Amino acid sequence: MGDSGVKYDIFTPRLQQQMQKLVSHADVITPNLTELCLLTHSDFAGLTKYKDEPDYLDRIARIAAPLKETQIQTIIVTGILYQAPSDDTVKYYNLVLENDQISVISSGIHGGSYSGTGDLLSAVVCASMVQGKSAAAGVEKACRFIERSLIDTVADQIPRNDGINFESHLSMLLD
Repeated sequence: MGDSGVKYDIFTPRLQQQMQKLVSHADVITPNLTELCLLTHSDFAGLTKYKDEPDYLDRIARIAAPLKETQIQTIIVTGILYQAPSDDTVKYYNLVLENDQISVISSGIHGGSYSGTGDLLSAVVCASMVQGKSAAAGVEKACRFIERSLIDTVADQIPRNDGINFESHLSMLLD
């Protein structure tokens, strides 16, 4: 749908309307911040101007919450760039809205944005939920797995559009 506040050229108003209809029938959705704004008709630039405020993640959670008035049980907003007051650096944050609870899971930034990381996160979360674990537990596991894989990917100087070197870390997913 979009990324970094910009919707993809192929994402027409009609497609946006159809996507909103489709996600209202989902149990779990994993939008990035841009996609969340598109799904909720929220202003990305207006929201991200608060990125240095301590309540930034709460603002995002409030934007996501109305989506749960549909069939959606769990919303995982991914890849939020934020420096929490307790952090000394910007990190990626993921918000998990699940069962009237909000969980926040962060991970370090290693080499920027890489193709396929969102797909890996979704796959790990799905597998965790099938095993009866919470979405938040799945996001935590996915973040550690992806972060470790990214460290190797950056060290190996893999181009960002080639994806990440995750195969050698698959054992992290076993438990």
